[in-house]
Amino acid sequence: MSQATAQQTSNEAAIALLDEWLRDESGYDENVWHELVEVIERHRLSARKRFENAANDAGHRTARKDRSSAS
Repeated sequence: MSQATAQQTSNEAAIALLDEWLRDESGYDENVWHELVEVIERHRLSARKRFENAANDAGHRTARKDRSSAS
C-alpha cells in the first residue's frame, strides 16, 4: 500500500468517525459539557476565563448542528 493510499484510508476513517459523532443524538455531550467547562475553569492557570459564556449549553449544541447541516 502506498503512503498516499494509506493516508487516504486514514483520512476516510477519521471523516467517518467525525460524521458518526455529528449524528449522535444520545445527549451525552449536552450532559457533560457544563461539567467539563466547570472543571476547566476551576483549574485554569490565569485569571482570564477560558469560556466567556460557560452557562450557554445551547451554544455548544448549535455549533454542532450548524456544522452538520453544512455538509
